Amino acid sequence: EVTVLGRAAGPLHSGVRLGVGLLDRTVSLAGTEAGTTERRRTLLPEASGVLRLDPFRGGFCPFAEAELGMSATLIDIRTFDEAGDRTDYTVPAFDPTLHYGWAAGARIRLGGGAFLAVRYGERMGGHLDVPDPIQETGNLTTLDPQRRVIGMGLSLAL
Repeated sequence: EVTVLGRAAGPLHSGVRLGVGLLDRTVSLAGTEAGTTERRRTLLPEASGVLRLDPFRGGFCPFAEAELGMSATLIDIRTFDEAGDRTDYTVPAFDPTLHYGWAAGARIRLGGGAFLAVRYGERMGGHLDVPDPIQETGNLTTLDPQRRVIGMGLSLAL
């Protein structure tokens, strides 16, 4: 995820958060020509508007966030022959949904304008369908409409 917040004189800052997750799996296809493979990719893009309450300045800056946005599941399947040439391409699923949520966290100054940012939050909204990570059969499983988000990263003040 990348979050870009605008500068403001007060404690409220607004911005956008963009993120993408990727699940990738390549398998040899049984019952077909030798060397034929299938690549399944599941992309989980997200885009949100963010409103952050950040009242403190200094080495330790706690904050609270509210967000509203869209999440989606996009699955594409590509089949390759033994020479590595693509023989088929399909997009069997595109599943967008709206979400809203909150987060709380802190930025800890590392030096200059660099901070370590840690946050915990919850996103509520529609269902997202993803390939079942346990059974790897290609069947879809539905994620809970209430999803927890834990993150740690680098925050830069420009």
